[in-house]
Amino acid sequence: MSVVTRTVTINAAFLQEIKEDNQRLRQLLNSLRQKDTRWKRSLQELAVALGQLRDQLAIHFSLEEAFGYFEDPLRIAPRLSEQAEELRLQHGDLYSQASALADLADSRSRDSNATEVWEGFAVFDAALQEHEARENELIMRAFTVDLGVGD
Repeated sequence: MSVVTRTVTINAAFLQEIKEDNQRLRQLLNSLRQKDTRWKRSLQELAVALGQLRDQLAIHFSLEEAFGYFEDPLRIAPRLSEQAEELRLQHGDLYSQASALADLADSRSRDSNATEVWEGFAVFDAALQEHEARENELIMRAFTVDLGVGD
């Protein structure tokens, strides 16, 4: 009886890029989540920050997709591919929501009404957090359960 052993190749440079991207994204999100006082003073600055968030999400999602963030684990655990594809498809929707939010903030920056922008951000932020949690869960399942390193 032969035992088939599979491995996942980890590219250190790619992991560093993902780490730096995640740090930039987290810093921006944390600043927005705390409703930093500068956003209260200037809706124009809020609009700029939401534009930066949109741009950072584009980078974040591109890195995940272009470098096959899920591909190696899914070759080993193909039963998770449907979940991975569902999550990949959410990238476009989340990016569209971030773009619409940045546009809304830009239009509101002229009339000083931030309520709709903050409400929109709260909805978007919840969706993004759920998406990221599901991605993390999928990766952990691929590496622990399907690779046999879990308890």
